[in-house]
Amino acid sequence: MNIDNRSSQFWNWFNSNKAKYEYTLANLNSLHQGEIDEAMNVFEEKLHVYNENIWFRMGGEKPYELLITAEGNVEQFDAVIDLVNSAHTIENWKIIPFIQARDISKFNYRLDDFELTEKDVFFTYTENLSGENGYYLETMFYVTDDKFINDDSFKSSIIRIAETALGEYDFAKIIGFIDVEKVSNTYSEHKSEMLPIYKLKDISESIKNKLRE
Repeated sequence: MNIDNRSSQFWNWFNSNKAKYEYTLANLNSLHQGEIDEAMNVFEEKLHVYNENIWFRMGGEKPYELLITAEGNVEQFDAVIDLVNSAHTIENWKIIPFIQARDISKFNYRLDDFELTEKDVFFTYTENLSGENGYYLETMFYVTDDKFINDDSFKSSIIRIAETALGEYDFAKIIGFIDVEKVSNTYSEHKSEMLPIYKLKDISESIKNKLRE
């Protein structure tokens, strides 16, 4: 079965079954967790007939949101775009490609009794407008406490906060090399270049504008 037939098959199935998911989302607080899990597992199985390397998120109120994501896997971006574009209009639903950028002021990551927020993360960057090596922005991230540098899951938390700021598509397409250092170790050296993490969105938009020129 070719990809066009698989996408049509998926959306035909969803149109025939969307009422079940509308009911599930409208009654999350009253349904047994097992019922919710069963519905979502069936959806995942149907989605993976189209492509086993893409995923989804559902939520919101009418119109409900169905987000299709490649979880940052650039090789699967075309599959996400093709599937979303083939959905056309589905009553009561908004079909969204990729995890969208969100307000990072609400981001937090906890390690024992320490909390990492957007106020604790800074970055420097170098532009790479040629796109050599597959990215346009080389970044170095800095944090205010080395507890996080020594934590094995720290780098993934930095990736999450950067992806939250930019959204899945721009993060994967724009950001390149990621490394982490403690602010106090290099602050004097990079003070004039160091920016708070919330500025990452502005820098990304500037890069995109330059690439359009």
